[in-house]
Amino acid sequence: SHGGAIVKDTVSDRQPYSETRHGNIPQKEAIGQAALEYLPRSGSVFLGPGSTVLRLAMRIPNDSHLHVITNSPEVALHLVSRTAATVDLLGGRVRSDSYETDCSFSDQVLDMLYWDITFMGASAIDSVRGMTSIDLSTAKFERTVIEHANKVVVLCDSSKLGSFSYVKVGPLDLIDVLITDSLADPDIVESIREQGVEV
Repeated sequence: SHGGAIVKDTVSDRQPYSETRHGNIPQKEAIGQAALEYLPRSGSVFLGPGSTVLRLAMRIPNDSHLHVITNSPEVALHLVSRTAATVDLLGGRVRSDSYETDCSFSDQVLDMLYWDITFMGASAIDSVRGMTSIDLSTAKFERTVIEHANKVVVLCDSSKLGSFSYVKVGPLDLIDVLITDSLADPDIVESIREQGVEV
């Protein structure tokens, strides 16, 4: 500004899920469709919470016999009512801001489980700060979900790229594939690719 400076705020605050779940729908639909390419025909997958991952879950074929682990009641209910998938719902308190369980009843069980591929959303992704989340408990859970998979696919619309949230989940090289939309800043995409992530 004339005669002064303004600090650019790039910290991502979490808005209630009830408000964000209906935002950027065309982008989330496209991301969910693109993620099908990475969905195995058999085996075990973890599906995280959030409206973008839900778009993928809604596209899983009705005759799918995948073994799905999730902490999203929305994802679990959709799959058990519409597909042949086996679904394990990780228990705990349901968070009103995100419609997910905090997995507080499943800590020991979670430590014992492994799966072929993780599909998860992200609060924010930045080429310098890595993948970040809204609070310590969520970041710890997301890191565990990443470490227990052979492959990690993050579904993240472009509005969350180039920003950071409160707690670091980990560096970008934890992610194998990032699926985003065509509105993503090409410079940000390139900086993510330079860290070994398929975008």
